[in-house]
Amino acid sequence: MSGRFTPVRFLSGVARAVAWFASTSVRAARDARRDGDSSNLDYVYASTLSRGFVRSLGLTYRVRNEERLTASQPCVYVVNHRSNLDLITLARIFPPGTIVIGKKQVLKVPLFGTIFEQGGNITIDRKNRDDARAGFDAAERAIVDEKRSIWVFPEGTRNHGKTLLPFKKGAFHLARNSGVPLVPIVCAAPDSWIDPKTLYLAREVFIVIHVLEPIDPAAFGSVDELAGHTWSVMHEALARASEELSAGSTGTR
Repeated sequence: MSGRFTPVRFLSGVARAVAWFASTSVRAARDARRDGDSSNLDYVYASTLSRGFVRSLGLTYRVRNEERLTASQPCVYVVNHRSNLDLITLARIFPPGTIVIGKKQVLKVPLFGTIFEQGGNITIDRKNRDDARAGFDAAERAIVDEKRSIWVFPEGTRNHGKTLLPFKKGAFHLARNSGVPLVPIVCAAPDSWIDPKTLYLAREVFIVIHVLEPIDPAAFGSVDELAGHTWSVMHEALARASEELSAGSTGTR
């Protein structure tokens, strides 16, 4: 890191980010109701959020192979899940024509839950097998009938560690059943770049994102093999991204 903001600067930056989030969410919800078309709501919403977050929090992105984001659509994106701040770190690269599979709890988040529902995203209860299966069935219909791509966090929960948790199998069944490729994405961000307990905010925040080569599910004999291969390539890529993050945060290019 290249220094810290003072508490006043910290609070000012966070206040601007929260205000941008609130105003963008209200505007997106209003426009969706007025226009009656939510097909690309998530993409527009994420892109707009990202612009404000970059200005408010001093974010610097390094996105590797960004052209792969849209080259294989429709597809299933599998992404590592770091924290509730993923909305900030990943909004920059959220692709058009994509919906998210998320936990039902996100619907309770003020403003964001409303946008999530209006955008046609899918919520599941991972502890309820029937509910989770119904959610992935809905995702398969969205791929096949609407040519939508699906964004999944295959770890199934937030992971603050340096490595990946074991993957849930839903995303891999989904890709095989719908006949579309998997596009793995890994994101490395500082562990404590924003900490309300200590009023710590990095003066510059480097976020490193690697978009990996698409994976053809038909090339694997089973879902277990597909999931295992995807975990391995994402694990290796996350290590590289973390090394790049460390180099960038100390000023090394």
